[in-house]
Amino acid sequence: MINSKIRQDKLETLVSRSAVPIIDLAHCGKSLVHRVGQQLHKAFTEKGIAFLVNHGIAEDKIKAVWDQFDNFLDLPAEVQDRHRRKDGVNYGYVSPGMERFDDSTPELRHALQYLQTG
Repeated sequence: MINSKIRQDKLETLVSRSAVPIIDLAHCGKSLVHRVGQQLHKAFTEKGIAFLVNHGIAEDKIKAVWDQFDNFLDLPAEVQDRHRRKDGVNYGYVSPGMERFDDSTPELRHALQYLQTG
């Protein structure tokens, strides 16, 4: 995980340039869900990214998820391939270059998303 100073420096740079919209989830009750949804829609359609703050997820849980993802990326390609996203579904592993940003520019990111049940 990126140390706090580096992360804070990047956050200040991105925020100061208004490069990443910040969506504050503090005190987000049912009456604010619609407004937050609108903010997310605007952030993702205009910038493609957003910072969600005050979400209530403990830092140790976030670190644990990043550690598990790092462990997944260390697995052999044939193991990762078993989890690759299939056509027509929106979950699974996405490797760099698998998706396109604007029909021509490959996205150079990893993503791993699974449906949460229960």
